Amino acid sequence: MNYLGNVCLPKNLGSVSFPSYPGNFPRIHTLGNVFSSFPKAPAGGIEITHVAADKAGRTLICGSYPPVSAHLRNRNDGAGESAGTGGRRKPVGGRTGRLGGRATGGRVMGGRGDALAVEVGEGRSVVLEGGRRLAEVGTWGIGGPADWLVEVTTVDEMAAVLKFCHCNAIRTVVIGKGSNCLFDDRGFKGCVIVNRIAYKRVEQVQQGEQGEQGEQGEKGEQGEQGEQGEQGEQGEQGEKGADMQNASKGSTASSSSSSSSSTSSNSNGRSTSQASAYDMLVHVGGGYPFNLLGVECSREGLSGLEFAGGIPGTVGGAVFMNAGADGQETADSLLAVDVLSPAGALLSFSRSGLAFAYRHSPFQHMPDCAAIVGATFGLKRSSEARDRQRRYMDRRRQSQPIADRSVGCIFRNPAPPLGSSPPTLLAAGGASAAATLPASAGALIDRAGLKGLRVGDAIVSSMHANFLVNDGVCSSEDMEGLIVEVKRRVREEFGVELVEEVRRIPYD
Repeated sequence: MNYLGNVCLPKNLGSVSFPSYPGNFPRIHTLGNVFSSFPKAPAGGIEITHVAADKAGRTLICGSYPPVSAHLRNRNDGAGESAGTGGRRKPVGGRTGRLGGRATGGRVMGGRGDALAVEVGEGRSVVLEGGRRLAEVGTWGIGGPADWLVEVTTVDEMAAVLKFCHCNAIRTVVIGKGSNCLFDDRGFKGCVIVNRIAYKRVEQVQQGEQGEQGEQGEKGEQGEQGEQGEQGEQGEQGEKGADMQNASKGSTASSSSSSSSSTSSNSNGRSTSQASAYDMLVHVGGGYPFNLLGVECSREGLSGLEFAGGIPGTVGGAVFMNAGADGQETADSLLAVDVLSPAGALLSFSRSGLAFAYRHSPFQHMPDCAAIVGATFGLKRSSEARDRQRRYMDRRRQSQPIADRSVGCIFRNPAPPLGSSPPTLLAAGGASAAATLPASAGALIDRAGLKGLRVGDAIVSSMHANFLVNDGVCSSEDMEGLIVEVKRRVREEFGVELVEEVRRIPYD
């Protein structure tokens, strides 16, 4: 096993460019917690001079330990001010406009609220914008200013930002489309990393390969006969999950900004027995729009992701939350996942070593997962894939407020789809009483008479009761109050405790 440590070396070490994915990016193939022994950043902070790779291909964070970045953690000097200066810093290095600070490969020269430029390598850098409102990057349109916000489009950009924040003890959260996030009105004390990694590569499985047969293929027909009106209750990442991966972690990144497809032979080291259960392998970045992926694959006659066409998050968020709808889940066709650790090392996981359940993935409780940057799906050819995906979308348009500002379904269904294993929610009186209740959270809320219920500018949709909508200038306090009230009323009416899918991103 190659150990990629958080190594800080003297400034005079020769600079080596950080390779771009999917070239010689350092990888660790393991399921273990190999990062538990990472050295901690000293109290004075780390001044990083550059990121390098040694001859063995190990990633090195190069620098020394001056007190230059200590003010990042001592923010009592106020937003936009630099510690020890009593005022705002002037633009550095000839930069103008919003850029009020600079991080040369990690060296911090700006205070909270100042924009920073983090060098990635080969003359490239990414800008951490200061003070940008989170309402701009979430589908709810709720949230105050973040200390910093950065949009990354490649894996090495994501790795550079994660390393920079890790070494400077800056709190981070990684999101996709913000389609499952409730941000605080005060904003976020730290750095919000938006995953825009959106590469896609299609690989045809060689004919004649022998191996086990997957459960994918025509599975999409299952669940199609669900209850009308309240159907399509998806567990979008986090990002949904998308969009979010964790309140102190993150979600997704990609090797290239291109979304075009290419075809190649099976040369990624995956076992032929695993790949041969499918006709095509689709390798996609964690920031790729999950709904677009579902539409594109179905259009090409590939079955397995038809349900994704109505889920507004990203691939990383869908994997993180095991998003699903119409009797299908993300894990059904998932073969492999690539993640970055908090220190920026890349790990690869095979689906066979991961335990998924209803709206649950192991990445939700994995300390070494800071961002899901890529995934591989195995799909079968099907002449019915496109028609099936269209039927799913038509039904959603008729039953869900997809044009309103929402994050999709708020609560998990109390009765999971067949074959899933989430915590079972029972009505007061036990299983016999629960059997008489509706199978979906939306139907429970509807039966409780809560459609149109309003707290401030947060309102329960009159079209689908499991959608809570921003109907004006909604605050996080409004939305939180509505969630609490809906849960209370359903609990009092049916004895069922609804569980949220939405993820709260606290200010600090």
